[in-house]
Amino acid sequence: MPLLEQHSRSAPFFGIVIAGDFTKPALQQLRSLGFSILYIPTESIVKAFAKVGIQVAADERTPDKQFKKQVTLYGSLSASQKTALAAALLDDHKEDVEAFTASMDKVLSRQIERVIVLPLFGSSMEFASVEAALASIQALAQLKGGAEFVRYEIEVRYDNGNTVRGSFSDKESAIEFLTLYKPIPPTV
Repeated sequence: MPLLEQHSRSAPFFGIVIAGDFTKPALQQLRSLGFSILYIPTESIVKAFAKVGIQVAADERTPDKQFKKQVTLYGSLSASQKTALAAALLDDHKEDVEAFTASMDKVLSRQIERVIVLPLFGSSMEFASVEAALASIQALAQLKGGAEFVRYEIEVRYDNGNTVRGSFSDKESAIEFLTLYKPIPPTV
């Protein structure tokens, strides 16, 4: 949760891949907090490992010696066997993997659709890019028509429906916020 809070203003992808035994309420709680989940239950793990000859079913009474043996067996698998193991896990949960990937793509492939800047001594200004919004704020006087400047309200809208908002009492903070959204120039 601290990571979510720290990065919340950039509307990042919140996704987790978990495996093992989780209750439906536990999974629902994660979803209610905004996480996309790729969940692989214990039965799927046991089934996939069995395909490469490793018995991983265990409980709290399983001796450490048995765990060590299974880890050693895994370490002795060839690269193609490890690939087959991963493929078996993913194939068993193909729809879940596709849903998780689609959820991630929706966030990672988004583009800024519009940047709205509202200096609260005048009317709002809309820009098609972060660069245009930055140029306008940098050229804008803090006082307009004798009115006292209150703050900047900034909204960055993405084409996937996400919106990030910020409220700033000074020009420097508004510029710092918008600079976070400038496109990264392609590297050659």
